[in-house]
Amino acid sequence: MTTIYDVLVVGAGPSGIATAVECQLNGIHKVLLCEKEEQCCGMLRKYYKAHKRVDKDYRKQVVDIRGHIPFVDTDKEGALAVFEKALEEHQTEVRYKCGIESVQKKGDLFEVVTGSNEILQARAVVIAIGKMGQPNRPSYPIPVGVMRQVVYTINDCKEREELLVVGGGNSAVEYAIALANTNHTTLNYRQKTFSRVNAENLSALEEAFAHNLKQKLGVDIEGLEALEGRIQVNFNDGSHGVYDRILFAIGGSTPLEFLRKCQVSLNASNLPIVDDKHQSNIEHLYIVGDIVYKSGASIGIGLNAGFDVAQVLKEQLA
Repeated sequence: MTTIYDVLVVGAGPSGIATAVECQLNGIHKVLLCEKEEQCCGMLRKYYKAHKRVDKDYRKQVVDIRGHIPFVDTDKEGALAVFEKALEEHQTEVRYKCGIESVQKKGDLFEVVTGSNEILQARAVVIAIGKMGQPNRPSYPIPVGVMRQVVYTINDCKEREELLVVGGGNSAVEYAIALANTNHTTLNYRQKTFSRVNAENLSALEEAFAHNLKQKLGVDIEGLEALEGRIQVNFNDGSHGVYDRILFAIGGSTPLEFLRKCQVSLNASNLPIVDDKHQSNIEHLYIVGDIVYKSGASIGIGLNAGFDVAQVLKEQLA
């Protein structure tokens, strides 16, 4: 007999975990959390270096946590422990390695198609996938011969390589500082100053520039070329450099193809349109997390969104 879930949550990051747990605490028993990775919080694991700071708030988005997951400023390992504990304590049903291809409303139920073409059914669906799982790519083409040497996470870098880190946010700065301890590393950013980087990272960056990190600031990249197994980077000031590997840390993007498959309405900025209860244009299809916001959202905002949606679903599914 096919199980019809009350709520199916797509994505086991902080927002998705909060949504599932808060639903359970509100008496909604048939809750399923689907995650494409092998563990929860896959993007934290993949894109955050060891001991990276993880804040409750982000870019002055200060919030008080309304839900039941006790999250405070911590580091990568502490954050993972909080969310793993929440899933274990509440015995939340999670399907790992279960990517979702599309969500379609069929009558009163949703049909949720997995990557293995299994069809799951649910009365309500909450999309809680983030932007980090879809990192931004550069606008210029990447030569086929060096595609494997162009990466988007620090975990794909190797020691004793000559590296170029591209980006101007906290992740790019943290990656460059860490890699400079084991590699000849250069940080490239198209601006001369780092307006999006927190004070702690700025201080560490100044020290790294004085010690072991090279800089290529105020200069953009025009294109890449394969050069005898390495990558030649051509800058728009007429200069060039040759590297073993390039790490792009230039942010993430909204998963537009997936949202369009789900027939979710988008605004002029290609962000999903939701109401004040986080519901999309499709009844009982909710969207939470940073894909709703142009410049991303804090973990605190994501946790509160999960709490809010659970309150709404408690009434709707009664």
